[in-house]
Amino acid sequence: MLCVAMLSMRQGQYPAAASAVGRWLEQNADGDRDGLRFALTMRGEIAARAGERDAERYFRDALALAPEDVRTLAAYARFLRGAGRGRDVDALLRGHPGHEGLRLQRALALRETAPAEAGVIAANLERSYATARRLGRVPELRDEAELLLAFRRDPHGSLAVARRNFRDQRDEEDVDLLVRAAAAARQPEALLPLRTWAAAQRLPLPTLKRAR
Repeated sequence: MLCVAMLSMRQGQYPAAASAVGRWLEQNADGDRDGLRFALTMRGEIAARAGERDAERYFRDALALAPEDVRTLAAYARFLRGAGRGRDVDALLRGHPGHEGLRLQRALALRETAPAEAGVIAANLERSYATARRLGRVPELRDEAELLLAFRRDPHGSLAVARRNFRDQRDEEDVDLLVRAAAAARQPEALLPLRTWAAAQRLPLPTLKRAR
């Protein structure tokens, strides 16, 4: 049922996705905490994309089961940012300085309310990415592309990294980033592989979006 929910969510069929997760939660109310956390986080993402009023409670319920879970924290932070609640993102993630992805989410949230602090976080992340490459490690490409787009105003560099990221990662956030980078770089032709993949998967075709 969770696989059905994930596919339905990707296809934009939010009522079907919500129904599948809801049935799973009903049947597994006494299941393992990690499975419940995963399902609740997915339910929150579905609710957020569908514009449901009570989307936040699913993220809160998931965090109650695993307060330190990075995936849940990141998903909740994205939800809060989408709702224009940057200060809440700061409060949520300030105590998690050790994870680069969460630090990026916090920096993105602080761009309007505390641009200087956001810039410091971004600069530190940039140094971390450079160090990783010198050590022969590849940083999280999605995060690197986002940083280039949001803080370095380098849409072409961001697009190059986002295209590399899309070869291996094709979640909603990866698709959204690629679309925004292509729009910022004014290179709609870069979306051809995405459009081909979306058509093959019977997914809604992406449209160009402005960088945020």
